[in-house]
Amino acid sequence: MDRTLTVSGNVKLKIDGYALNGKVLQVEKDSNLIKAHMATFTDKNGYKVSGDVIEFDLISKNYKVTQPVGAAYMKY
Repeated sequence: MDRTLTVSGNVKLKIDGYALNGKVLQVEKDSNLIKAHMATFTDKNGYKVSGDVIEFDLISKNYKVTQPVGAAYMKY
């Protein structure tokens, strides 16, 4: 059975000097990946990036903007 932890609201998560803020954060069971919706990611140097969906790997500390801001609305 698949299990996903979903937290919604104004979610603020700080891990090892990185900050992830979003409206919805999701983590699947046995996964190292946090998926944040309507989010802002800040790295250790203070560099900020925003996106409709940002994925952050807890092991490698790499992030990826999988949907830039407004991408969900471009098809309409």
